[in-house]
Amino acid sequence: MRFLCYANTSRREGKRLRAVMKESFPREGTEFYRALGTFSSRLSQPRGEKTIALLLALSARDLYHILAVAHLLNDVAVLLVLPDRKKGTLAHGHSLRPRFITYADSDFSDLIAVLNRMKRREERTKEIR
Repeated sequence: MRFLCYANTSRREGKRLRAVMKESFPREGTEFYRALGTFSSRLSQPRGEKTIALLLALSARDLYHILAVAHLLNDVAVLLVLPDRKKGTLAHGHSLRPRFITYADSDFSDLIAVLNRMKRREERTKEIR
């Protein structure tokens, strides 16, 4: 399983997300991207294994940039971190068809719990094959 994270790691929330991911999944193939161009390029490459995109939008502008590359997320499980709880923000976020939504002011424990469940489910699926 591979985690592709698009997050501004120079901002407090991005740094916190990166630290939580490294602590929770030290052996996983987690890749962090700060620039949408490099993230988009990575999504365009063959992945081979199940991929989860973890997207951190810290503003409406970040979310609109992510929406611009939504077509590259069709075969990827999306987990989305939104900047606020406004109806418009949530509506735009749902257009990405995320498996899970949380918010930038959370402690990310809910996000890690979801990722752990997804990882366990993928491991069970591999055992069956």
